[in-house]
Amino acid sequence: MAKRSVGGRDGAKVIVGYVRVSTDDQGKNGISLATQEIAIREFAAALQCPVTHVYRDVGTGAGATSVDDREGLQMALRKCREQDGLLVVWEWSRLSRNADAIDLIRTQLPGRDRIFSIEESEDFELAAKCARFAKAQHQRDLISQRTKEGMAKKKRDGAVFGNPNIKELQTSGAQGMSREADARVKKIANTLRDVPDHSKPTHQEVADLLNARGLRTGHGEPWTRSRVRTPLRKARAVETVFPTCVTGFATLLRKS
Repeated sequence: MAKRSVGGRDGAKVIVGYVRVSTDDQGKNGISLATQEIAIREFAAALQCPVTHVYRDVGTGAGATSVDDREGLQMALRKCREQDGLLVVWEWSRLSRNADAIDLIRTQLPGRDRIFSIEESEDFELAAKCARFAKAQHQRDLISQRTKEGMAKKKRDGAVFGNPNIKELQTSGAQGMSREADARVKKIANTLRDVPDHSKPTHQEVADLLNARGLRTGHGEPWTRSRVRTPLRKARAVETVFPTCVTGFATLLRKS
C-alpha cells in the first residue's frame, strides 16, 4: 500500500510526533504528555497519514542550546530525515519558546516546511479541529479518572467527604426557609385584611398592593403575578385573618 503524501508539505510521506513537558513531576504525574500524543495521532488519522513514532522529552525548552540537549527531539529530527517525514507538535512551545531555536530545528528537517503545530498553524483545518477535540476529551477523561481514583484512595484511608452534619444542616435550613415563608404569608394575610372580599382581587392586583406597601419576596424581588400565586393561596386559606372592611380594594390601592 502506497504511503499517503501530506499535502502542501513538500511531499512528506509520514508523520513523526514530538511531545514535551518541563518538569519531572509533569512527566511522572501529569497528563500533558498523553494528551499531546492523542492530539498528534488524531491529527494523523484525520489526514490518513501514518505516524511512525511519537518521541518525548522531559526538560526545559528554553534557549537554542536546549535543542541539542534533548534526546527525544534529536531522535524525532533524525527519524524525519530518514523517513522523509513531517514533524508534528501540539504547539510551538513544545519545541522551544525561542524563535531562533525553532529556526535551528527547521534546518535539521528535510525541508523548512516540514514542521507543524496543531494548535497554532492554519493548514489542515479539519484535521487540526479533530485533534483539538480529541485532546480536550482525553484530558477531561484523565482528570475525571484521577479524581475518582484519588477519592477512592482517601475513602479507603478513612477520609470522610462533605459535612458529616449535612442532614442536620439541611433540616435546619429548610426549617428556617419555612419560617420565613410562613412570615411572608402572614404579611400578605394582614395586608388583605383591608380588602372587603379577599377572594376577589386578582394576582396582579395583590402583587401591586404588596409592592406599593414595600413588601418584597424572599429573594428581595418585587412581587409579580406568578410570584404571588402560591403565598396568596396560603394566605387566603387562613380564614381568621380576613375580617370585613368597608373600604374598597381600589380605594386601598390609591391610598397606598
